[in-house]
Amino acid sequence: MARQCDVIVNIANWPKKRVEHWNALLKARAIENQLFVAGINRIGIDNNNLEYEESSNIYNANGDTEKFEIFQDMKIYTIDKEFTKDFKNKFNTTDDRKVEFYKGIL
Repeated sequence: MARQCDVIVNIANWPKKRVEHWNALLKARAIENQLFVAGINRIGIDNNNLEYEESSNIYNANGDTEKFEIFQDMKIYTIDKEFTKDFKNKFNTTDDRKVEFYKGIL
C-alpha cells in the first residue's frame, strides 16, 4: 500500500493509559513505510468506563510529528508530499522490499 499512497489513516480506540503505545506504533509505521501516518483516536469515556484523551497525530516519514493549527476545536494539518519524495530520494528503505519473497511465503 505504501507505494500507492501518500498517507495512511488509522482510526482507533486507544485508551488514555495506552496513548504512549499508540504514538510509538504510529511513529514506527510512518518510518517503516516512509510516508505520512495519521492516527485518529476517539475521546471521552466509553461504556466500559475507559477514558480516551485527545491524542490524534500525523507523523512524517522521518517519524516527526507534523505541526498543526487549531480551528474550532479541530486540528488542521498541511501535508507536504514533496517532503516524502525528497526523504525517499535521500534514504529509500522501500527499495529493500522483496515482494516476490513475501508472496512465496504467504
